[in-house]
Amino acid sequence: ITMIDGQRMIESELISVYGQRRIVWHLYRVAGRNTTSKYEAKFLQLLGIITGQGRSAVIAVAADYGNEVDSGRQDLKNFLLEMGAGLARFVDGQVGMKESGG
Repeated sequence: ITMIDGQRMIESELISVYGQRRIVWHLYRVAGRNTTSKYEAKFLQLLGIITGQGRSAVIAVAADYGNEVDSGRQDLKNFLLEMGAGLARFVDGQVGMKESGG
């Protein structure tokens, strides 16, 4: 788990059989809230159904990197600082795809 602007993100590193390296950050967006816990996500999903806020999604971002994983982390951090709020609004149905681009 890593932190970006106060938000926890689940971090995974992937290496292909050809040596390509990729870092992936993801979280669950359920009923207008972010979480990294699959159990909390299920609870929020139930709460969302009851309150009429049933939207849910996994938000995942990935970046390739060479030998320095920190360069991939920096790319992801920059992207999320630029686009994170727009992604959340889009997932929550508050904006259309055309409006969400920064």
